[in-house]
Amino acid sequence: MPADAITWLHLSDFHADPLREEPWPELDFELESDLGEMAEHLGPPDLVILSGDLTAHGRPAELELVDALLERLERWLGRRLLVVAVPGNHDLLRPASPWRYVALREYDEHPSLHRDLWEQGEPLLDPLFAPYQQWARRRVIEPLLQQGHEVHVSPRIPGDLSVVLDKGQTRLGLVGLNTAWASPWDGAEGQLQLRPEQLLAALPPGPAGDPLAWFHDVDAALLITHHPRSWLSPRCRKLYKSRIHPPGRFALALCGHQHEPWGELASSARPRAVYQVPSLYGRAHLADGRERTMGYAWGRRSADGRIRVWPRRRSRRKTGRHGLDPDLGFQHEEDALGGVELVGPAG
Repeated sequence: MPADAITWLHLSDFHADPLREEPWPELDFELESDLGEMAEHLGPPDLVILSGDLTAHGRPAELELVDALLERLERWLGRRLLVVAVPGNHDLLRPASPWRYVALREYDEHPSLHRDLWEQGEPLLDPLFAPYQQWARRRVIEPLLQQGHEVHVSPRIPGDLSVVLDKGQTRLGLVGLNTAWASPWDGAEGQLQLRPEQLLAALPPGPAGDPLAWFHDVDAALLITHHPRSWLSPRCRKLYKSRIHPPGRFALALCGHQHEPWGELASSARPRAVYQVPSLYGRAHLADGRERTMGYAWGRRSADGRIRVWPRRRSRRKTGRHGLDPDLGFQHEEDALGGVELVGPAG
């Protein structure tokens, strides 16, 4: 593996719940085997990216299951793993006093909410994400800081943060933004919030008070959210394209939530590369009994600027047993491991 390449695992939507019986032992066997085979070719990952819905209800006991899974990953790969994560809509606690949050459903129509959240820093949302925040401080933020990486935690929206991962001569920036804060009641597609103010608060102030200068100090940046942009409100979709993820700011956006894999290559016609990972360790079957798509992905940013992902999909093999294999829904470009180049070389 090239010394300056940064490699990650991208997992999402565990929906961890100690009361639910799912085929986790079988998945453990399949994942351990696949990780070993992939690591032989790609080398061990530098970090794990978790794009939300780690739990079923946002409870501490469920986050303990997430810890246990990360410990198994570390044991299988033989190394301590750094983690960068964002919360999803299942990682928030349903409010005990829901009347306080009714206005979030119509956030765009309530200027007073704008002032409370962005100007006054009202901690309205903190109770919704308290267990997740405690977990993230212990499992995400402190290990990154202990290894000398730069971390900035937003003082506004719980779960928002930025990280700079240094490896060799490469500085990879990662920005995680919470898309679930306006949905204490599982917001529907087209109703969620992601604000430019979130991005600015998730970045360090920067020289002369310009947070966006952060992007000039990294070689490439990844944007991590739980929901894809189609779940944002019409107003926020416009703001996303113009002020959060304009062409050239983020090399790649990563998300989950849909439980289906999907990707968009960067090109002159499509200036925003996106990869949406399916669920792993979530519910194995749909409501009608059909098997749900399950999988995960490897990703790598090379020193020349290329970004490639290797989508892995759980499938039933001819032996009748399941295993994790290349996702045949993607064009593999003669990559024996099933890799897809989402971003070409810089320059």
